[in-house]
Amino acid sequence: MIDMTGQKFGLLTAVRPMGKGKDGSFLWQVICKCNLENPIIVNGGDLRRGRKKSCGCLHGNRAELLGKTFGYLVVVGYQYSESTNIFLWECLCECGDITLAKAADLTSGSKKSCGCLKSPNLVGGKFGKLTVIEKLNEKRYGYHLWKVQCDCGTYDVAITSHLKSGNKKSCGCLVESIEDIRGLKRNLLTVEEVADFRSPKGEILWKFKCDCGNFTYVTRDKFMSSHTKSCGCLKDLSLEKHPNWKNGVTPISKLLRRNLEKWKQKSLQATDYKCYITNEYGKLVIHHANEKHPFHMIVQETFKITGLSVHLTISYYSAEEIELLIEVCLKLHFKYGLGIPLKKELHAEFHQTYGFLDWSNKDFEEFVNKKRALHAARG
Repeated sequence: MIDMTGQKFGLLTAVRPMGKGKDGSFLWQVICKCNLENPIIVNGGDLRRGRKKSCGCLHGNRAELLGKTFGYLVVVGYQYSESTNIFLWECLCECGDITLAKAADLTSGSKKSCGCLKSPNLVGGKFGKLTVIEKLNEKRYGYHLWKVQCDCGTYDVAITSHLKSGNKKSCGCLVESIEDIRGLKRNLLTVEEVADFRSPKGEILWKFKCDCGNFTYVTRDKFMSSHTKSCGCLKDLSLEKHPNWKNGVTPISKLLRRNLEKWKQKSLQATDYKCYITNEYGKLVIHHANEKHPFHMIVQETFKITGLSVHLTISYYSAEEIELLIEVCLKLHFKYGLGIPLKKELHAEFHQTYGFLDWSNKDFEEFVNKKRALHAARG
């Protein structure tokens, strides 16, 4: 038998031999990159001859697509369903939207955008006092810009959604009669200028620069009444207090968690792909073992290092910003140490018992000793 432990075959990594099959060929336990916690059994000969390169998620010999560009789309993640055996790629479109696509649709060229290429041409369209002149090869907030001309003769730019929703109806001349508060400072906010778009309710917005360096848009009344005091970074700039943080469960944090394959792989190798408590193979998850640097704290540090803001949707980030966030988050994971592979039910029980935010290394040690004793008693 040829020892293939640790060798990679496409998206598969050989874990350990599992004896012989009915036909006498050697079987191997492997893990697929699309699902590190769920090993599968394959024929060793199929691995060596290139007939088996994935758990089925790639449906053949297609190469890994993460980071590759197809038309207007950049592949930034993936989703895999065991029940339906469907493997979809998450793609960031140049317009800023996230879309899902099959690998075959990407590689064949049948899908090149999120659908924005089929969007109506706004050139010549009239929106309030604005007439669309041309589509620009520029972006704002990840969305394409249109060059527009106001009835007053001034040229300006606007994004599609602001024009079609009516949030932008002029170059700003419609609000010239309002009180000019530019330069006024309250709390952490300094007024920059009137925003060139309105709120979903049609309210006039002002652009503010926060002392932390970020920008935000709020109404004059919320600023003057001190209802809004910062961009959301108040209280030592802690992202936990940011209105978009949502206890760390955001689309971007989920994307970052899905892009920790290298760190997860090293963590699994450290325990020979076995559960740290039971020393058994099976469906494992990786526990963040550093009490001072759990996942949500690493994500916070990632945003502080990159200087990027927390948004509710991934579409606010460019492909370059997403790539930067993934790179920094992965480096911080290796900096603070490998994780600990645990059976899924044990990992869930630990956090249900000790919580997700306030547990300590002492708590984890106590949990491990207790569970190992129970496991040993059961034989």
